[in-house]
Amino acid sequence: ADSNLFTLFAFELGFMDKLLILGATGKVGQRVVKLAVSPDPARYSVRVLVRNVERAKRILLESITQDQIDHIDFVQGDLLSQETIALALKDGYHKNVICTVGSGKIRFWLLDYLTEFPDAHPKYVDYQGVLNIVKEISAQLAKNDDSNNHKFVLVSSLSVTRPWHPIAILLNSLISRILEWKLRSEIYIRESSLNYVIIRPGGLIKDDSGLKKKQQKAEIFLDQGDKIGGRVSTLDVARTCLASLQCENLSRSTFEIVWKTGSEPGSLEDERELIKFIGSTVKTDDAILHPVNHTTPLTTTFL
Repeated sequence: ADSNLFTLFAFELGFMDKLLILGATGKVGQRVVKLAVSPDPARYSVRVLVRNVERAKRILLESITQDQIDHIDFVQGDLLSQETIALALKDGYHKNVICTVGSGKIRFWLLDYLTEFPDAHPKYVDYQGVLNIVKEISAQLAKNDDSNNHKFVLVSSLSVTRPWHPIAILLNSLISRILEWKLRSEIYIRESSLNYVIIRPGGLIKDDSGLKKKQQKAEIFLDQGDKIGGRVSTLDVARTCLASLQCENLSRSTFEIVWKTGSEPGSLEDERELIKFIGSTVKTDDAILHPVNHTTPLTTTFL
């Protein structure tokens, strides 16, 4: 109860930003929620958009306390519903949005030509759902006349521009061409007027304790141009999402994140140092010479 009072007090005094998290029950999303509601420091007033509130609370209770869950604002809805997205974004929650949604349902790509697309298909989750969010944020910004005061962070994936990479072939084959749908949503975001940050993580691993990171002598490595491969923890991706919100000079940028092994863990474990590192490393998409918006042969074939 005391932490709830402190959160309310801090928010009323303007010490806390409003944050909407989409995909809150996923692997990265759960960790974004955990970090965002952490009382050290209590920085965000958190709202999440979920399909089933009770199920979401049960999942989140595995990583955060009941007290923390009690002061999260749960909105029940669907990314395919503009009405529920608008409800989630109201009251200023359009200014800071982290989107970690992603379809993980195994579905061989040939089934797309034999049966109807299910609700969990990447076309609806990774593409249409993201488009609906971008459209509604844009509408909210226009209505409130604060187009410069916002940031939208999307978690995408490595290899979205490399359809013949072995990992891309595997994912596109097993999960209904998921990377193609992710690339389409990236392109749509870049063509919008949003202040966006697109994060492309490598293969995701669970390492909440940091033990694997220490054993591998790993450190966060960032790159641009979709040229690298590797793995990274869901926790470090979540940390990078929140650090990107706090990085004032980071705008309209796309970058990849993996672990670089064989080096001692350094200063990037400190959140302030991570923010500085991102700001000094990542360039805007307009400033880098790589085809972030190109359409792959597979995407062209299946449009």
